[in-house]
Amino acid sequence: MGLDMYLFESEKENATFDDWEDSKELIYWRKANAIHRWFVINVQDYKDDCEIYPVSKEKLEELLYTCKEVLNDYTKAKELLPTQEGFFFGSTLYDDDYFDDIIFTMNNLIKILNRKDLENLYYCSSW
Repeated sequence: MGLDMYLFESEKENATFDDWEDSKELIYWRKANAIHRWFVINVQDYKDDCEIYPVSKEKLEELLYTCKEVLNDYTKAKELLPTQEGFFFGSTLYDDDYFDDIIFTMNNLIKILNRKDLENLYYCSSW
């Protein structure tokens, strides 16, 4: 049990959990609570409710920029991508695992954002 997070692409607009089988997983994170917190604030309007939320290309570009800023200056981590406590959310330390999650996110976002056919992107989490 723990925080599982997904960025996925659906063939349908306004995807629901019923559409999950027809979707394509783009990124899967496990207990990357700082990234989850970013989505809750910037995409989910502060609602942390395990629902599916549409994500624009512009929002992913914002997250990519934020990841790059943190990796360029580790002292900005607590300000730009702070960790989030939660039951089964994992560590809140700013250690190698934290920065590995940021690097993983950045590398995957670069690949995704280089695609020209991005449509119907969604984020969801569960724990």
